[in-house]
Amino acid sequence: MKQFVSDLGTSFNISPGGSRAAVVLYSTSASTEIQFTKHPSSKSFATAVQLLTHQRGFTRIDLALQRAYRDLFGRRGTARFLVPKIAFVLTDGEQTPDSRAMPLDRAAGLLKAVGVRLIAIGVGKRVKKEELKMIASSDKDVIVTENFDTLLTQVQPLIRTACEGIEGEFVVK
Repeated sequence: MKQFVSDLGTSFNISPGGSRAAVVLYSTSASTEIQFTKHPSSKSFATAVQLLTHQRGFTRIDLALQRAYRDLFGRRGTARFLVPKIAFVLTDGEQTPDSRAMPLDRAAGLLKAVGVRLIAIGVGKRVKKEELKMIASSDKDVIVTENFDTLLTQVQPLIRTACEGIEGEFVVK
């Protein structure tokens, strides 16, 4: 997963005048581990990604979406104004049922309402495609794969169509 996220950052050519990237990690809780303004190059971003630690616990995708809205894309977020925004949401399963959880379509709606294109990526055999569709901006923004080996190849066409001639920003698990 870390290698995929690092490679994804390289695909966006992170630079001071170009794309920026952030990372929200989630499990039972969610935290913004890398802010948009912290890593001005693809190399710096990749190094930071490799230092992240895996979180064990439940799968609370709703918390990750809410955190991305609050810390990155909402009014108090650090995303740049008038720059197209893209969020990649990676999961290896499904939302853990919890009476306090926000429905995924509502949590994703926070980001969609501020113009974020959501690309939902499920990796593994227990992925719920219906949940990915609730998160994604469109059906074409849903990707399901069994492993990370071919994922970057699957994501490349979305990167090209989303970012030709523009700057992009993204959030990943």
